[in-house]
Amino acid sequence: MSLFVFSQFLIVIVVCQAEHETCGVFPKDPVIKMGSEIQIMFGSPQGSFCGSVPFYSPHKLIWKLNDKKIAEDFYIVNSTMSAVTVQSSGMVTCYMHLHGVNVILGGTNITVLLPPVKPTKIHCILFAFEKFTCHWNSGENTVSGTEYTVYVTFTSCSGMMYSCTSKTDHCTIKSVILDTVNITVKAQNAVGSVESDIVRIDTLSIWKIGTPNITVKPLLHKLQVHWEIQEEDLFPDSAINCELLYQYENISESKGAKLGDAEIVVERPCVNYTVSVRCAPDTVVKKEYWSDWSRNITVLSLLDVKAVKIHLWRKIDAPDGRGYRRVMLMWKGVQPSCNIDGYKVTVGNLRRGEFSVLWFNILDSNTSLVLDGEMYRISIAVYKNDSTSPEVFITVPAIGEERPPVKELQAFPENSQLYVTWAPPQSPVNHYMVEWSSGDDDIGWLESQSTSTSLIGQPFKLYRITVSPIYDTWPGQEATLLAYFKEGAPGNISVKVTDIQDRRARVSWTSVPRSHCCGFVQNYTVFCKSKTGPEFGVTVNSSVEEVVLEDLDPSKNYKVHVMASSAGGTTNSTLNIFTTHRYGTTFLKMLGVLGGFGLILVIAVCLCCVVLMNKYFTNVPSPKFSTLILWFNEPLKDEMQRSICTPSAESYFHKLEIHPYSFDSTIMDISPSPPETPAGQNEQPHPVFEHMKAGLVAPVRASMVPSMFVGPSQACAASAESDDRKTAGNTPASQEPRDCNSTRPCWGNFLGKNGYVGEESLPTKETQPFLEPPKNTPQAYVTLDLFGQSANG
Repeated sequence: MSLFVFSQFLIVIVVCQAEHETCGVFPKDPVIKMGSEIQIMFGSPQGSFCGSVPFYSPHKLIWKLNDKKIAEDFYIVNSTMSAVTVQSSGMVTCYMHLHGVNVILGGTNITVLLPPVKPTKIHCILFAFEKFTCHWNSGENTVSGTEYTVYVTFTSCSGMMYSCTSKTDHCTIKSVILDTVNITVKAQNAVGSVESDIVRIDTLSIWKIGTPNITVKPLLHKLQVHWEIQEEDLFPDSAINCELLYQYENISESKGAKLGDAEIVVERPCVNYTVSVRCAPDTVVKKEYWSDWSRNITVLSLLDVKAVKIHLWRKIDAPDGRGYRRVMLMWKGVQPSCNIDGYKVTVGNLRRGEFSVLWFNILDSNTSLVLDGEMYRISIAVYKNDSTSPEVFITVPAIGEERPPVKELQAFPENSQLYVTWAPPQSPVNHYMVEWSSGDDDIGWLESQSTSTSLIGQPFKLYRITVSPIYDTWPGQEATLLAYFKEGAPGNISVKVTDIQDRRARVSWTSVPRSHCCGFVQNYTVFCKSKTGPEFGVTVNSSVEEVVLEDLDPSKNYKVHVMASSAGGTTNSTLNIFTTHRYGTTFLKMLGVLGGFGLILVIAVCLCCVVLMNKYFTNVPSPKFSTLILWFNEPLKDEMQRSICTPSAESYFHKLEIHPYSFDSTIMDISPSPPETPAGQNEQPHPVFEHMKAGLVAPVRASMVPSMFVGPSQACAASAESDDRKTAGNTPASQEPRDCNSTRPCWGNFLGKNGYVGEESLPTKETQPFLEPPKNTPQAYVTLDLFGQSANG
């Protein structure tokens, strides 16, 4: 059922859109004045087709403006019509809600316009023999669609009027109007109209004549200019005012003239001059009514060779070891476009009367000369064909003959220029030569009549400024300074940290070269910071290149960098990281000194101990160096033991001094007597006898020595009668009999592997001191059985 009703309503809409006079949205696309309101209606009169549609009712209609529902307070509804009041521009649509669907019944577009603005500032121009054009100000709030009508009414002819229509801010009447006229401009659009005030204009005061035709002819020292206008027959020559505009290099000048011809004085020869002209009747006052400028005509001014003035200067280097100087000669001549033949340079030594002539082409502007230490006079001139310009002279003084320089030379930058000032010397000066250079091949120079000048150069670049006074043709000494046209931050800094100790470190850096970049260093600041502590800085002037940081903490990491400051900014070096030592050099030096003293003291104490031991302690001999004596029998052994165990004043042992004697460590057997000599063989003495004869076996001295200590086979008698007796088997036959109190060798028979004492048993360096008996001391050779063993083992 709903589908059927919806389809029937669509048919009604189509019919309504076809039957505008009976059913639809009215008015269509209205235009209203801004600030006013309008009623938009949907009409469905009784008996119309829309009214017979089921469910249709004006009360069910919905109005929207630009897809936004309009509040129902603005609705007007009756039984046959629904309307809405609107004050804004946009699309107004009418809807009906049917079964959840908004169905558009119709719509209209409302346009809101401002009323036209009153035209102002009306001015007109009369183009001779062409047209009459007026311009006006249409206002800022003018909307499109506004139409303007210009009415021109003649004052001398009542009822005569011209008009034109335009939709812009100007309008043209293609007629020549030579009269005083009243002008009115009317503005009109869909919501209203307005007229301007009446403006009275004399058309002769607004007459703009045509563009002049111009020709220019170059002559010596001047330009001849001629021009014509299209309307010159309508005006006498005196009734036309003209203006000439001419430009050369970067200079622009103008001059007034009457119609016809004019001359322009040439200021610069061999320079391109550009000339144009414009004109207006003398009745025209405002410049806006003058004719357009003519086309530009460019010509080259001619050169009068005899009037050319060349500017000449020189730069003198220091003399070498032979006294020769390099002189750079510079000149500012004529433009290459002048087509001269070249330059003639004359170098003369006035004292010797020697002159040399050098020729240069038009493109040359400098040359180098090598002169000795004498005075020279140099001149330069321009030549072309047979004509030559006046010579310009300059003097190169002899070494040491320069005149006084200027005083108080100063330079300061401002607005990308460098202002240079100085004080004149006491003697009168003809002029000054100012020279500025950023390198050997980049030299600028000029001549100044005053004690100041301004120079133009590149920023962040170091220049050498030189001022020389000229006394007639004799130059004075140079005054020089360094300056920047604009200062920037200094260049990069190279930093290193040396002499690192426990509480101090030395920070040094390389000075910033002035020629690199970009300003004069005023000071350096060294910043230092540990990981935990605050940052501190030390500032020094530009002449200092190192700083010693004091009061640092031992064994700690520090970061350090250097900042260079100039008038144009600052530059920071890269970070340098260093670690202080745990101990300082002073501590280490003191430690070394104390260690040295301690070592010396230990050595001294050791030496003293050795000396004292040698002096107060007896050396205990080693048993291995003693000789061996075998005991005879047990009674003797017992007697020895009793003597040892029961010491007395008569004891022998406390009176003995035992001295060692080395023997062969290869001894394998000990016997009480030497082996028998076989029959028929000569008896050979034992090697030990030879040692004894050589005095190598030290005797044992004693005041009273019992016979039991003399030998293993025989005893020494106690009386003088037994002096003849000899020790049986052990004492050589050649030994002289001696008293018991005398020194006798006592020894035991012992054999080595070879049956006798080997050569290795001879005294050694180690045993020699023990074998030298003290003087006047009883001696004896004693063999001790330290293990308590008998002779038989």
